[in-house]
Amino acid sequence: MSLPLMPGTNELVHGDLLRVNYRKCHTLASRDPPRASHPERDTFVMKESATSGGGSLLPASLAMDRKVLRFRAYFKEAVNESATETDRTRQVILYYFLEDNTLAVVEPRQLNSGMNQGTLIKRHKIPIDGKGRPITYTDIRLGVDISLYGKTFRVFDCDQFTRMFCEKNSHEVGESESPPEDAFGTLTKAKFEANQKREFVGGIGRLSTNKTAAAGGSSATREEVLSTTQFLQNDRKVLKFKAVWDGGYRRNFNLYFFLADGCIELIEVLPPNSGRDPFPSFVRRRKCLKADSATGSVRNSDLSFQKSDQQYYTAHDLIVGKEIYICGKAFLLYDCDAFTRNYLITTLNVPPSDLQTVNVSLPEKAAVKAVIPPHNGFGDEEDSLRSCKQLALRCPVKDIRKIVECGNLMLKFEMELVTTNQSDSMRRFVLTYYIADNTVSIFEPALRNSGILGGRFLQRQKVKIDGNRYAQAADFFVGAEVTISHRQFRVISTDERSLVYMEQQSREFDKSNIDTIMNKLQAMLKSQQSGLKEAFATADLDGSGCLNYLEFLDLVQSLNLPLVEQEIITILRYLNSGSQTSEISYSDFMSLVGGDLESRDESWEDIHSEWVKEKETEKNIAVAERVKLQETQDGKAAQGMLIFLQEYEKRRALFHQELKVICDFTEDGTISATEFKRVCRDKLRLQMTDIQLDLLCQKLFPPSLLRIPYREMIRLISNTTSYPHSTHKIARIRK
Repeated sequence: MSLPLMPGTNELVHGDLLRVNYRKCHTLASRDPPRASHPERDTFVMKESATSGGGSLLPASLAMDRKVLRFRAYFKEAVNESATETDRTRQVILYYFLEDNTLAVVEPRQLNSGMNQGTLIKRHKIPIDGKGRPITYTDIRLGVDISLYGKTFRVFDCDQFTRMFCEKNSHEVGESESPPEDAFGTLTKAKFEANQKREFVGGIGRLSTNKTAAAGGSSATREEVLSTTQFLQNDRKVLKFKAVWDGGYRRNFNLYFFLADGCIELIEVLPPNSGRDPFPSFVRRRKCLKADSATGSVRNSDLSFQKSDQQYYTAHDLIVGKEIYICGKAFLLYDCDAFTRNYLITTLNVPPSDLQTVNVSLPEKAAVKAVIPPHNGFGDEEDSLRSCKQLALRCPVKDIRKIVECGNLMLKFEMELVTTNQSDSMRRFVLTYYIADNTVSIFEPALRNSGILGGRFLQRQKVKIDGNRYAQAADFFVGAEVTISHRQFRVISTDERSLVYMEQQSREFDKSNIDTIMNKLQAMLKSQQSGLKEAFATADLDGSGCLNYLEFLDLVQSLNLPLVEQEIITILRYLNSGSQTSEISYSDFMSLVGGDLESRDESWEDIHSEWVKEKETEKNIAVAERVKLQETQDGKAAQGMLIFLQEYEKRRALFHQELKVICDFTEDGTISATEFKRVCRDKLRLQMTDIQLDLLCQKLFPPSLLRIPYREMIRLISNTTSYPHSTHKIARIRK
């Protein structure tokens, strides 16, 4: 049953829907070359001798591929309004392409012909008669005129291949003839012969007529030959000088003299932050006229075509220490590079004494220190200081870590005014120092029947003591006198919490450091000039052998010893387990200081300074020993890391596998120092000592990074990690 012939059904019958044979055709088998299907192209029948291979069945379109017949022809064209010629003979070349019987007419270009030359007729089949028959090579003969698109061409010659091809195909091409001469050709030939007879003088000798003709008839002048010789001998050779121009502002330049053509280029060397635009060159590459050394001016050149006698700067004019004028500006040459110096000495015979570097440096100006203006009273002083140091205003950076750790820590001191006014001497103040941000607040308690209202005396803020620096925690201690807001205060007491904190932080608070105080007391007891040892016995009025706080304070003040009340409180608290109300006995005091001390007839300051020097020497020795020990440990760790990296390069896949297994075995997918040691010893069996491995693990796993993920461990080994330490840093490998 056939399907109806309707739209869409034809695809069902003849299309791929009902197809049952899906074979693939064999396309790589050798077949006979396809014959051209254009009868017009293949009507040309060649003889066996004309085709490649004799008797080949290839059509002409393939057998004659890239074979072209070339004929030479000419046509005459009238020239109007010319005093030297009336007509011109224009020679052309006829290209006949055998593969498709097409023809192209091309006129060779002629120098200064004044006519548009080139392709006159594009390649195509050109009809030769009124019936439209295309031209063939049999229609072209030497000495015969042919008409193409109304223009008559006289064929007068052909090349050797064309003549042989026509003879093999029984086509008489004819004999060659000479084209006629015209006035333009005669004049051009005369100029060419005149140039051939010219003799040149150059840097390489005298060029004769024969040499010039052999070179192709060059018409170069003497100046051209000299410039060409100069270019060939000095190409890519440049003299470099350092120059300076003082035009009210000192400016440095690099002067380049190109030996190839005698040009000069000036490039300015801009210092950092000069404010000048970085132009590529101050004076672009060109020949510069030589100026008068007295006036620095150049004679103006006229606009005539006559040869000028003006001279240009040469390499002989560029000497270190001399000035040259370029564009009316005086440039002092003060130095040159090694190649320039060698060239001037060997080639130009310049004495080395004339090439000494000239010192053109200016005296250094005193650095102007920026004066910070006084605070204007608006806002905090640190905020105002930011506007003097930065253009973009930003808030002062706060130590957040210190604020979090010391947020509730504060020191409290009781103070009194240092004044002769009796009413003010009764006033008491409580100063609170906040450790977190180094701020101070002062509160005045109310006194009954004093006539002075209590309350806030100074709000919480940073204060300057003595008018020049901010107050620190170590500036406040019992017995200290500080000036705050143009008022002088004396600290008379503090609370227990503040004393405990200062004793715990004794490195910051030297007045609560028992070691420092004891060293001073030892120096005082050793010195016979201080009189502390004898005064202690005489101060014991009741004969009990003990002194209380007030008696010990009076003793120190009577001897003018530099011990403040805070230091005396620290001694009493140390001897009496944190209490300053108890008494101090002479025996306990001497046992604390060091027992029987040898008396010396020196001042206690000299004895104390000697002790300080000894402590500094011991400290420096200890630091040197620690540094030496650290260097030794770092060296052993570096040796262990080098062994690890060398084995890693050999067995990289095994290293990755073992580290991956250890990390997968842990819950968080990380590796610790213990697990790393186990891998290196048991699995990888690295040849390193236990000390090297331990020190290596200390470097790889610092206290802040006890466990490392697998991927980050691989980055550590390959030196691509973001951690501050890496294997290359540990092994001391420099890039």
